[in-house]
Amino acid sequence: MKSVYIVIALWCQTLIAISSPVSGKRAVAILPFSSEDAGLSASGKLKEYYTFVSSAFLRDGRFTVVERNSWELIHQERELQKSEEFIDGTVIEQGKSIGAEYLVTGFFYVKQNAYSVKLSLIDVATGELTGSQIIDFSSAQFQEASGSTASVASMVMVNKIRKDFIYKYFPQPKFIVLRKLGNAEKSKLLLVAAGAKDGIQRKDIMEIVVLQEEIMEGKTVERHVQVGKGKVTKIENENFCIVTVTYGLKEINKNLVDSIRLYSKISL
Repeated sequence: MKSVYIVIALWCQTLIAISSPVSGKRAVAILPFSSEDAGLSASGKLKEYYTFVSSAFLRDGRFTVVERNSWELIHQERELQKSEEFIDGTVIEQGKSIGAEYLVTGFFYVKQNAYSVKLSLIDVATGELTGSQIIDFSSAQFQEASGSTASVASMVMVNKIRKDFIYKYFPQPKFIVLRKLGNAEKSKLLLVAAGAKDGIQRKDIMEIVVLQEEIMEGKTVERHVQVGKGKVTKIENENFCIVTVTYGLKEINKNLVDSIRLYSKISL
């Protein structure tokens, strides 16, 4: 029963985001997932993993998700095709008509005591495949995400999708650490330029980093060097949050005194 509640909760989060479009966010349409194994669809596992993927995009804060009901006809056709490669001009045009910038497809493979899902990202403007990523997880992991510890385990699934799929094609955002609050030396509070609109939530763990440039094969590559870590303890509004440093305070202080720009990013 708890698994039903968590799926409903995540799905309600999806509907709220859909009904309140925010300018500047990328619109993503996630097609209903398919598999050669009819039992997966009957068991509800495809819809449940669909909810994890949808929540991963919404949790990121940079995306809105197009309503799932818009894709039921396509879902029926994909079930007939039973192919991970099924995608045609009709699907692309429908994506354009409902304002989607990207399409996400998912195809499930069943292994012994394990699952693999191939997530693919299609650019609606060009109709071209941006890329694909296979994510593996055990049946035990899926069961745990659907069981009594769903609220915790489901976030493990969601964060894995963010890290392995979303951040691969949409680089993980980093946020400027504006300054310390309170006593300049002893205070552990940092004001960070990230808030509710960025998908930041209380208790998120944040890595505090400095940026360095490295030359690789004649190209300049940005490197993130971690100097500390903290936890989001307050969301001030859409634009700001307060992070309490949990370690690395001395190194953070040193960089701030030296006027070295610090950034934060969510630790997954």
